[in-house]
Amino acid sequence: DEEHFVKKLRLDSLEPLTTYYYAITWPQVVPNSVTVVDDNIGSFKTPAPEGSRMNFTVALGSCSLTGSRSQIFQSILELEPQLFINLGDFHYEDLVTLDVNERLEAYDKVM
Repeated sequence: DEEHFVKKLRLDSLEPLTTYYYAITWPQVVPNSVTVVDDNIGSFKTPAPEGSRMNFTVALGSCSLTGSRSQIFQSILELEPQLFINLGDFHYEDLVTLDVNERLEAYDKVM
């Protein structure tokens, strides 16, 4: 859903056990140049070929305060997990409404 900054992207022909990097960019006035949004560069590593074994790390977390910048998230990043699963509450906005727009606003604060 583009309104809430969610995009879907399909990547083909990736090599196994390879780290790939990505960033969100904005076009610049200067031809053939871009600016990385907030200097954020993400990465992911592709799995081993099908039928092969590999080690991987899964990180789990839950129940952090809305907008939390807790040190635990830095510790999770340092583990370089292949997957992070949020098991608990995603935010604590204590909404008493069924209004979809208000609920999406709370979601957007976390994203």
